[in-house]
Amino acid sequence: MEENQFDAQSAVNSYLSGSINHATAARAGVSIAADTNPDTEAELKAIAQRTGVPIAAVREFPQDVKRQDQLDSIDFNGLARSSPTTTNTLADIEKAKIVHDDIPNLSSIESALQFGKDAGKTLGAGLFAGTAGAAGAVEAVNKNLGDLFDPVIPDGYNPWYKQVANLQTLRHQQQAWSDYLKPEATTTLGKGVVSGVMSLAQNLPTLGAAIVTRNPNLALSAMTGMTFGQTYGEDTDKGINTPAATVHATANAATEYVTEKFGIDRFFGDLTAGSSVLKTMLHQVVPELVGEQAATAIQGLNDWTVLHPDKPVKDYLDTMPEAA
Repeated sequence: MEENQFDAQSAVNSYLSGSINHATAARAGVSIAADTNPDTEAELKAIAQRTGVPIAAVREFPQDVKRQDQLDSIDFNGLARSSPTTTNTLADIEKAKIVHDDIPNLSSIESALQFGKDAGKTLGAGLFAGTAGAAGAVEAVNKNLGDLFDPVIPDGYNPWYKQVANLQTLRHQQQAWSDYLKPEATTTLGKGVVSGVMSLAQNLPTLGAAIVTRNPNLALSAMTGMTFGQTYGEDTDKGINTPAATVHATANAATEYVTEKFGIDRFFGDLTAGSSVLKTMLHQVVPELVGEQAATAIQGLNDWTVLHPDKPVKDYLDTMPEAA
């Protein structure tokens, strides 16, 4: 039994003399480390690297350093913005004692639930915005007809003006619902996602009808019609007169038609050719991105011209990075 016992003095003497016995050195290493949990030691070293705290201090005060490491790893301001429910849970000390080691999972679950909730609200906002645009288009037709024939119609009997009032009320109601449901996006990516989902909701019904009838013009007509109505309604609500609002809405609608036509034609071409879903989707990416950017730039210039007729185009170009 004695020959199996570790002789620390012999190991030290061997080390100091330079005549190291590797077997003895290995035995010394295992003897010293035997009481150390390998997983714990690896964790402590990782914490030391992240925090910059010396490993000896981490071993001496592991719980304190672990606590600081956990606090430093969490962006509490970002968590409060993206996951308010999780943040409120952590603010309750008794609940925090139970869930403090599961914050990423709680935040992910909340984000997934919020995304589903926001997606549904965004789809609803898009549908209401589409209805508002359609009402605005019909309102514009009635207003222009009313103005055209008003000189020969007795006061109070103009049928188109009566329709204008009803359609304006409907448009305002639909737009109010759209604004109420539309989620507030704080990032460029978030705003792009909201805009894309709303656009999908507006165009999906007529796009489905166009697919069934194999008539791409049906989808294009609906897209341009809603753009026309939305622009006309926004202009008249700002006090712009009917002729100017109609010209502005026509310009934006024409821009929508031109920038969407290539993508729509390509989409229906893939349908006719029996292309795979992946190929069809890939064919839509470039036309959609290019068309959306072109439409944003041209329609933005149209808007600027109507709303700021006295300002130079250079001022609009200076706003382009923000608009995009």
